[in-house]
Amino acid sequence: MKVRDVIKKDVQLCHPDMNLAEVGHLMLEADCGVIPVVDQGGKPIGVITDRDAFIALATRNRPAAELKVGDIVAGNHVLTCTTDDDIQDVLETMRTHQIRRVPIKDEEGRLAGIVSINDLVIVAKSDREAKTGDVTFKDIALTFKAICTHPTPVGRK
Repeated sequence: MKVRDVIKKDVQLCHPDMNLAEVGHLMLEADCGVIPVVDQGGKPIGVITDRDAFIALATRNRPAAELKVGDIVAGNHVLTCTTDDDIQDVLETMRTHQIRRVPIKDEEGRLAGIVSINDLVIVAKSDREAKTGDVTFKDIALTFKAICTHPTPVGRK
């Protein structure tokens, strides 16, 4: 199965110069907890989550209208896949980097959409009904386990 088979194309996006109040409204309207951040050419440069926004508000003691998205996501490395990638590549990215959503780029490197673990749960199949390349319940369980596993603090076992 390819990413293009499960990608959610109709996603909200934002720019680094937008403020958290604007992004909060976008999240509310779209009923989502993550919004890809794109540059002027539409290329993904990061993502902002509801958690990112909350932590920024809680730790910077400034109104949401004064906090820019670019100040919060600056320096973060955005992990992406492409529409032609195999869906197993997306699952591996999620497992390795403990993320639930992956922005997807088109052939020109612009944002084409996003794939979330929720999207993959919906298309997953049992081992009995799965064909080669399908996402299985086992794939989903292993991915969730990797995402949810907290690293052991240094010095503890």
